[in-house]
Amino acid sequence: MSRRRAINPTRPIGITLKQSLIHRIDDYLNYNQSRSLLISNCIERFLDESPAAKDLSTYQLMVIINNRPELDDTLNKLIYTWIMNNRNLPE
Repeated sequence: MSRRRAINPTRPIGITLKQSLIHRIDDYLNYNQSRSLLISNCIERFLDESPAAKDLSTYQLMVIINNRPELDDTLNKLIYTWIMNNRNLPE
């Protein structure tokens, strides 16, 4: 009898981490816990908690854009004016 295939198979990848971070991970885990599982869970949690642009209101997006360092003064003032005029929009 053959083995069943995994529904969501894993695949090895290579990443580079600072040695100090690897030491912190190893200190955190006990000998029978998986470093790969910890890193995988952290990545999934990060991706699940990060809001997608489609889930944000226009007001929230404008506030985020206004805080970008590469905006010139004219665009910054324009966006700031829009934000101030639309503070009472539902989020």
